[in-house]
Amino acid sequence: MKLLKDWLSPDTQYEFSYLDTLFAVHPQWDNVILSLEGKDAKRFLQGQCTCNLDEVTKEHSNFAATCTPKGRMFALFKIARLTEEHYLIKLPSELAADFQNRLSKYLAFFKAEIKASSWFALGLTIPEACAEATPELPTEFGATIQVDNNQLIIRHPTQTPIWELWLNSASDAADNVVACQSSEATSISDQPTPVADWNQLEVQNGIPEVVTATQEEYIPQMMNLQAIDGISFKKGCYTGQEIVARMQYLGKLKKRMYRFEISAPSTIPAIGDALYDKDDNKVGNIVRIAAPAPAKHNNYELLAVIQNEKADQDLFSAAGQTNLLSRKTMHYEPIK
Repeated sequence: MKLLKDWLSPDTQYEFSYLDTLFAVHPQWDNVILSLEGKDAKRFLQGQCTCNLDEVTKEHSNFAATCTPKGRMFALFKIARLTEEHYLIKLPSELAADFQNRLSKYLAFFKAEIKASSWFALGLTIPEACAEATPELPTEFGATIQVDNNQLIIRHPTQTPIWELWLNSASDAADNVVACQSSEATSISDQPTPVADWNQLEVQNGIPEVVTATQEEYIPQMMNLQAIDGISFKKGCYTGQEIVARMQYLGKLKKRMYRFEISAPSTIPAIGDALYDKDDNKVGNIVRIAAPAPAKHNNYELLAVIQNEKADQDLFSAAGQTNLLSRKTMHYEPIK
């Protein structure tokens, strides 16, 4: 582990005690941060995102989704505000080009532009005792600290206290991060901390993700987006809003996302794979998966959207009652 200040520019003076705190740093190279900037940036996003842009401030960031007119998510992301006319959007790299293309069709009518940015994200984990002794760290879900328009520290909506550090690669701080990342290991055990470690933390805390394999498959509530404040049911219209609101107030979801663990499966599970009940009936699909941690050997953790009525039954990752799943709790429970 390293002191956070060691990752930042030695020429920059900050009066925050958290800079003297030990962090494990988790690269997020499988994500990208896009920039949406312009006079109409907020108005445009308000008409596209499931969250309320009035709640996205310099002090607070949000999860959000963009949907098709049928209410199906084609992207799920975290959004932060730099200025009243400049927003940053973090999402999986594999969706970036498609996301930009879809939004650009509507942006032609607004004074705003979406493009690649010079920003990148790192995950930060910290021992609980250190966090308690570091009051300046954001503690509320989504709470954000912004420094010099080049650094953001965002509290992740997880029971485990973890944060994200967003850095502008054009800044001196980012140069120091790259140097640290290439020079030595930065995990608690002084071993390299791969992207998979952060993915596992998010799976354990029920953080959903939309990738190419799950695009346009689910409405936001099916992935529990309302549980991490990613949906506003009080804001005005946005693309897909009618379907999302109707399900909230008039309908009843038959399936939602749950967390499971599978021990030593005969075949390695993958996103999109079907899950089955004891009678070999398909009950849902895997939407996110975490590779085994060293301490758990061959145990895979996963998130799956399944039928609510089957959530407490024996489920399997293959037909023929093969590979029994063990249901695990999350810091929130899906609302049936």
